[in-house]
Amino acid sequence: MIYGRIFEAWGGAGWRRGMAVAVVHNLVAGTLLAMVPAIQPGVPEHPLLPAPGFMAIQYGPLAAATFLALHLLFGLIVGGSYPVRAPARRAPMSHGPA
Repeated sequence: MIYGRIFEAWGGAGWRRGMAVAVVHNLVAGTLLAMVPAIQPGVPEHPLLPAPGFMAIQYGPLAAATFLALHLLFGLIVGGSYPVRAPARRAPMSHGPA
């Protein structure tokens, strides 16, 4: 729904715009992922699975690249498939009886 609101404010969608929104989405989600230990205190205590860190970088560079790639793919699909509506046209104003 947020993507749709942004596309409506921009006056249209498209795969490029979808990917642009996805970059911001990725940064926000990556930051929130780094905050998981503060939200779920049991995460950093697990011996086999460390806290994910920013964009899951603690799981390796491939995990961070996949995190970014999947967000970009999501933006591409949503932006490319979002319906573009033509702006509403106003009826001509009449200036009184003819």
